[in-house]
Amino acid sequence: MEINANSLSRTEFDKLVVSLCPKLYSNRFASMQSTCMCYGFDVGQGWQNLMLKLSLGLEMLINSFPEAEQANYRATQVKEKLGTLRFYLLSGTDAMHDLIDEATELSLKTCEECGEAGELMTKNGTQYGWMKTLCDNSKKQKMHSNNQTYYDLLKQHGFTQFQIDAMRNAIKFLGNSMLLFSFRNLKTKQLLYLCNDKSVSDEELKLHLELSWDGLVEKDIN
Repeated sequence: MEINANSLSRTEFDKLVVSLCPKLYSNRFASMQSTCMCYGFDVGQGWQNLMLKLSLGLEMLINSFPEAEQANYRATQVKEKLGTLRFYLLSGTDAMHDLIDEATELSLKTCEECGEAGELMTKNGTQYGWMKTLCDNSKKQKMHSNNQTYYDLLKQHGFTQFQIDAMRNAIKFLGNSMLLFSFRNLKTKQLLYLCNDKSVSDEELKLHLELSWDGLVEKDIN
């Protein structure tokens, strides 16, 4: 039976793809010191079908190698960057990179939010705006959306106005290419995704906020 991965929540997709591709994602829950896979799959739900297809293809190729060599081929980071899918391996064959290239090309034609046909779109240029592959409907929603949902959740979990203002300032820099490669940006971005993921329970969110916020304001924003 074919799975519609786009209909799954981020948490459900994470569990599914890791269970179906255990060798490719063998380091999914490894420490942040050893891999960026600890942050999970940093892509929108609209790309989950293409991500599942890519993952299954890569897992099949990994299984074709002698068992002693299979550990060399595993994912190190999966994310969206500048409107396209970015999928990084510890090492890979030409066949593996061909699959990744196909998925990357497809991501440029697929709305990251809903999975419908899309195209690369921008807002306010690229330095302080964003680049996303979206359909017209998802672009309208994004253009008119704001970050109030995140701030409401932070308030519900006991964060002070100072901390919320610090988070607001951090959000302003998420589109700044100078910070895209910094650890604090990855941490903040993951936190924002969790805040807006309705499949995450209040208790899970509260625990993650408490763990993630530790030192963030003092070390990374001020």
